[in-house]
Amino acid sequence: MHIVLTQIGNKKCPYLIQCIKQLLFFGNDKIILISNKFHENLLKNHKLLKKIIFVDENKVIKKKKKFIFIINKIY
Repeated sequence: MHIVLTQIGNKKCPYLIQCIKQLLFFGNDKIILISNKFHENLLKNHKLLKKIIFVDENKVIKKKKKFIFIINKIY
């Protein structure tokens, strides 16, 4: 199962880190996070960035067909 999370804004969000840690703990290895550079750096600091798929929110194409193509290309 794929899990897609989104987080916008530049606010530190400890619940996001805990959410990802719990998802990984329970064996979910297909986690996609759509967010910005602020959260990318936060994930690097917690050594979680290499365990998930990070998608920069500025690179997400808003059309549904294109988004599905991007997700399929990742896997």
